[in-house]
Amino acid sequence: MEQTVIFTDVEKQRGFFSIIDSKLHLASFDTGNKRDIDKIFIGKITNIMPNLKAAFVEYQKGVSGFLPLRTEELKQLKCNTFFPVQVEKDAIKTKEAVLSRELSLKGLYCIVTSSPGGIHFSKKLSLALQENIRESLQPLVDPALSYIIRSNAAALWDHAPENDEMGMPSLEFLIKEAEELSRQLKDLLTKSESRTMYSLMYPGSPFYISQLSKIDLLQTGRIVTDSKEDFDSISQSLPRHLLPKLSLYEDASFPLQALHSLKGKLKEAVSRTVWLKSGGYLVIEPTEALTVIDVNSGKNIKKMSKAALCKLTNQEAAEAIPYILTSRNLTGIILVDFISTNSKKEDEKLLKQLRVLTAKDYVKTDVVDITPLGLVEITRQKRDIPLQDQLREAGIYEAIKS
Repeated sequence: MEQTVIFTDVEKQRGFFSIIDSKLHLASFDTGNKRDIDKIFIGKITNIMPNLKAAFVEYQKGVSGFLPLRTEELKQLKCNTFFPVQVEKDAIKTKEAVLSRELSLKGLYCIVTSSPGGIHFSKKLSLALQENIRESLQPLVDPALSYIIRSNAAALWDHAPENDEMGMPSLEFLIKEAEELSRQLKDLLTKSESRTMYSLMYPGSPFYISQLSKIDLLQTGRIVTDSKEDFDSISQSLPRHLLPKLSLYEDASFPLQALHSLKGKLKEAVSRTVWLKSGGYLVIEPTEALTVIDVNSGKNIKKMSKAALCKLTNQEAAEAIPYILTSRNLTGIILVDFISTNSKKEDEKLLKQLRVLTAKDYVKTDVVDITPLGLVEITRQKRDIPLQDQLREAGIYEAIKS
């Protein structure tokens, strides 16, 4: 299943959208000015909590974050100490932001961090490619840093070398990115020694980089944007064999968002009810603690037995739920109330189906098990806020829902 990736405006708000089989797969909005995640500030310790193995660090005037500490750090650090910290998780309601002393700069093909550790690889990369990359990068590795090679590095080797005019893979994009991120990080660490409290040292990755990092470039058929600036930036990040995937949309008479019905797809993606082909439907209820998805059989439009209808509805729900989790960016604990079949065999089939499909998610997702109450428990790592909250943050939720 190839996907189409789109960078365009919806209600004057810049967004990123991934479309698979005409359905919204991913959506994000460029609201970096309203959020702190991945930004690096000069912070000051205001309180050390040995019992929590953590400290509270003020990184903006009047804004503090929670900084987990190792045992040796608890002994070394003191209140009013200044140092750079990176925001790992934004503040949510009454919870402070989560901070880290390990700094990382993220590119499309690799991540460079401020702790020594050598080269590490995404599990999705073949051993042969890992060896090739290690051999190419090793002479450039700074022993004081760590290098994490992302899964999209595979896209640099997605064509047979014998078909390339140079007879070589396009690893120069990875090498160049690793060199640049290393230089930026070392420069940041040096400058941080003379910067004052609250200084913003790093504004985070460019929007197009952070979003393209979520997708599999090998499974992407098209990347289209109506911004010349985005087009130029993205084209500089892609090797020659991937450039045909990228195009600039220039039809001013018909907006790109309208061409792909993005407002309608967004409205559907935040709807409380999702209809299934069998006539069944899902009811999605997000709460502060968790999300509940209720599976209902609805009307028997296929004129089959109740048992067969329940089985079919559950199968369709299991197929739809992974899309729902990614498109709405539902994270944390998700409980799914499937229709009871009183069959352990059918329950195992549902769990297997969910595990196969959620394994494709760019966010770590685990289908845990069936609880004693018959609910399927799923956990999905928190990396960003839900789509519904992003729309509110961007100020366009009401416009989309209307």
